[in-house]
Amino acid sequence: MLAVDGPPADEVPIEQARAGHEAESENLSGPGEPVGDVRDVSVPSPQGDVPVRVYRPRDAGERTLPLVVYVHGGGWMVGSIESFDTVVRALTNASNAVVASIGYRLARQHPFPAGRDDGVCGTRWLAANAAELDVV
Repeated sequence: MLAVDGPPADEVPIEQARAGHEAESENLSGPGEPVGDVRDVSVPSPQGDVPVRVYRPRDAGERTLPLVVYVHGGGWMVGSIESFDTVVRALTNASNAVVASIGYRLARQHPFPAGRDDGVCGTRWLAANAAELDVV
């Protein structure tokens, strides 16, 4: 990224940085490997629903599996469940665990601790619904 001509990262408008990250992720990562199941859920919170995408590994069947909670990178300002989909698919199959990717409100529009709070809310919901998700 430092070899690319253009302004320093902190001078790029946030919407442009987000769009660039999404496009770059799609181009570099591709569609991702197949997993056993993908389920999108909306977790209610006082600030609005928190998106969570739950992945089961391929060949896992119906057995109870461990749960990994994934909160994507991006400095709390860029990234999404979509842009990290390929990474989470690979993690799901490699770990042979259910992986739940939590979307969160992004800063600058939603200053700290908004993103952290969404991650905590999603994690608490996952723990409370472990039996329904067939995870431990």
